[in-house]
Amino acid sequence: MAPDGAPRRAGAPPSGLLLIAACCAAALAALPQAAAACQAAEQAASNYQFSFVTESATRACFSLAVAANCSSDAPCCLKSEAKIKKLLLAPNGANPACMSRDNLKQLRVTLNAAQTKSRPAKSSGQQVVSTGIKGALSSDALVCVDASAVPGCGTIKKLCGDTCSFRLTARGPSRGSGKRATCCVNAAVTLPPPPPPIPPTPGKFNLVTINVGADTSLDAYFEAARERWEKIMNVDLPDVDPNEYKGPRFEWWPGYSMPVDDVTIFYQLTEIDGKSGILGQAGPEYIRTDYWETPITGIMEFDIDDLDALTATEWRDVILHEMGHVLGIGVGYYWQEKHECIPRPGSKGMPISRVTIGALEDIYGPGSVNYTQADAWNCNAASTTGTEAPARVEEGEVILLEPLPRGAGGGGREGQRRRATEAARAAAALLAAQESGP
Repeated sequence: MAPDGAPRRAGAPPSGLLLIAACCAAALAALPQAAAACQAAEQAASNYQFSFVTESATRACFSLAVAANCSSDAPCCLKSEAKIKKLLLAPNGANPACMSRDNLKQLRVTLNAAQTKSRPAKSSGQQVVSTGIKGALSSDALVCVDASAVPGCGTIKKLCGDTCSFRLTARGPSRGSGKRATCCVNAAVTLPPPPPPIPPTPGKFNLVTINVGADTSLDAYFEAARERWEKIMNVDLPDVDPNEYKGPRFEWWPGYSMPVDDVTIFYQLTEIDGKSGILGQAGPEYIRTDYWETPITGIMEFDIDDLDALTATEWRDVILHEMGHVLGIGVGYYWQEKHECIPRPGSKGMPISRVTIGALEDIYGPGSVNYTQADAWNCNAASTTGTEAPARVEEGEVILLEPLPRGAGGGGREGQRRRATEAARAAAALLAAQESGP
């Protein structure tokens, strides 16, 4: 198998990445969202320093160094016996998911490998994260921030942008006076640029489908779809061990905790909302944390009460189409709304076009697909009329599920499916009310 993919951003800590701003407006103006400005009454501190140490896609570590004495000409009030009152991290304000208090509760902060009691907080009206780091530091400290479990904000790039902004306040002796004073440091630690992505490894693509339900009526269609997509893919992804991915006793699905090579899909016919409602739901569930963020596992569920709603041909087409969503097509950006060149369920013969295969190459990397497996497809006919025009499946609706954050457990999976189902029901009820009129 291919070796495990390298983190999206990694390498030896480069020098010269530290930007320190004391309580001056010019420096603060450069911060994307400073964790609240230092107050005029607070003295600047030059002997607390932040610097970047190491980073992966989801986790970054910073050194917090404390000098025992200040330089002779720099303003300073923090000496070795000073105590930290609070250390705040300002999330990226351009990403709404990173500003959600509920989401930020999932952020993990450690001090010298020990987890702190970090929590979302407000500072001067701004959303910040209180890292839970307080008290005196006897030596240099390693502060690590892990965003992997934060929904919609699961990477350091999403959490910080290009710069992680901190604000530290402490209480300690003021230089020369013998009095104690409150001091402040605003630090913007610039992250290194990501290295070029590791090219995908060409090879046999293993797509595994597992029926986790009791009904086997659709097994033949799942097997046909699995074989079709497996021929299209030309990439050998890193194996993923669940214990390494999320810890001991983690299960991809209840009762299933095996290593995954390359993608595994769990499917079932189950009760969802009764006849003629939601047909099903499908999408990737867990994703790799390398540069390409490819799916590890996915789920496909269809309402057993709608089993007779589609013909055999329609079931074949729907399952083939939805399996493409599990592999990543349409997740994060819905190609089909922009490209009629991606055939929809009900299209004559459910062809897989070159544009569809190209969408997979965008997800898995250059050379990861086999374009010779593309079916002929007339894009112009697809958007107008003719023998290749899509005959839409109107009997039900399939909900497209987003992948779960790495830190989410079984409750996250059930909650996501429940919320998606409720949202689809509400949308259907609204549409029915609009069509019925006053």
